[in-house]
Amino acid sequence: MLARGLLANSLALVCRQRLTAGKRFFSGEVKERALKLIKPRALITHENAPHRVTKIQQGKRGKGGGFVKALLKNLISGSTFEKTYTSDEMVEGCNLEKIPCTYSWKDGHEFVMMHETTFEEYRIEQSIISGEDKYLVEGEAVRLLRFQGKPIGVELPNVMEFTVVSMSGREGRGGTSLATLNSGATVMVPDFISEGQRIKVNTVEDTYQERA
Repeated sequence: MLARGLLANSLALVCRQRLTAGKRFFSGEVKERALKLIKPRALITHENAPHRVTKIQQGKRGKGGGFVKALLKNLISGSTFEKTYTSDEMVEGCNLEKIPCTYSWKDGHEFVMMHETTFEEYRIEQSIISGEDKYLVEGEAVRLLRFQGKPIGVELPNVMEFTVVSMSGREGRGGTSLATLNSGATVMVPDFISEGQRIKVNTVEDTYQERA
């Protein structure tokens, strides 16, 4: 009986260690100062849940130091809210599982992704990736973000290439026009860009970068 009890305790300890290790992997272990970590598209842990930083605003509070105001999106519930951090406040990063995929097609309100090597199919609701979906083009490579086995978002390359499908004429200052891309997104481009050209776009800042 004693030996059996010791064995049961040992197995329970091993299970607890494995569970704890898994939680550390998904919730994140690395902590950084808010000024360094809080950036657009950064993945952080807030109240034990993964969040994505969608927008930030930096500033100073007199002699009280700087601050970073962030718009956060809960990748589990989809809710968004603002949170203000002091520049030196320690924030925990979030290490999500990232699966290399190819965007295949849209099926109703779902986007279908396919694993690059196993060809396994993943489906993710449009509401979950609202904001990133405007840059999705069939056949393009993305990374599917998964938390505890559930798809919760996509990670796009910071710079992607698109084809200009239409121009709406000069609308901006300094000789710029509004271009519609083959993904459906719109971006301001220099006037020398024309329909049919390939361009590079910074998908973090939603800005034209250069001709491809």
